[in-house]
Amino acid sequence: MGQRVEINPTNYELPELEKIYCLLWDYLRQSFWYKKFCEVMNESGIRTNEKKGELFNRVEEIFESIYKSDIKTKFKLNCPPDTRVMRSYWDYFGNVHNDDFKKWWEKKKDLIVKDYIINLKDPKAAEHLFIFEAATRRYRKDNPNIIPTNEEMLSLVTRDYEYIYVAIPLWTLTLRGIGQQIAQIRKKQRKKWPLEYRKTIVAPIMFQGKIELTELQRYLEYYILKTEGKLTEDEIIEKREKEEKEKEIKNNKEVSMARDEIQRIISADKLRAEKIIKNIENGRFPGKYQPDDK
Repeated sequence: MGQRVEINPTNYELPELEKIYCLLWDYLRQSFWYKKFCEVMNESGIRTNEKKGELFNRVEEIFESIYKSDIKTKFKLNCPPDTRVMRSYWDYFGNVHNDDFKKWWEKKKDLIVKDYIINLKDPKAAEHLFIFEAATRRYRKDNPNIIPTNEEMLSLVTRDYEYIYVAIPLWTLTLRGIGQQIAQIRKKQRKKWPLEYRKTIVAPIMFQGKIELTELQRYLEYYILKTEGKLTEDEIIEKREKEEKEKEIKNNKEVSMARDEIQRIISADKLRAEKIIKNIENGRFPGKYQPDDK
């Protein structure tokens, strides 16, 4: 069996989390719909000055036209995913086809792993509050010649649902008194934005269940081998047969597999990868992916 990892970003060392997110990144690269979304976004950035809202509407039209065309049959496409999921991936991951995972990870890893208490007067605060940074950037783009009001700035600063924003008197309260008041505010905020909401807002994907890293990597490997055609069918079978024999030797077993049995195993792995890709398009990873899962 492969290595089993339960997804909870606060409980894992960085190397383990990096493997998980890298695997997610690689699966997302195989999504036909997200690849098309990235292409439209890139073309727009080069050729036009469309506002994002108009561009996202155009993406929906493009998705619909593709699904009604012969491309649907050629690529065996599922129904187009919710473009809001695609948009959230774009804002969070960017273009996984042109960008480098290592660079993305270096920017995001601390935000994924650690929770900070942030002094908002610190000039580096925006480096941690990336949602705040994005909000102010959008405001300046949409209103380049307008100075925001106090109310608008307050709204921009407090937009992130991961934090509660308070002003703490420097001298007049004890730490215990401060803690009690913050605990009450935090409790109220958690009721307003429960954990299920957090999973869709903070990271644009809901991690479901447990991951077997080695298994999921193998599913993806054989999906790519079968779809990209870099190896012949005989070469793929030969490769898998060799791997199964090495596994038997490691486990002190002697089980000989027929060619058609190897083919069934490969087909099952490809089907699992297809289900995982579909799950990602619907905002879940890895989700249910066994052949008998509905």
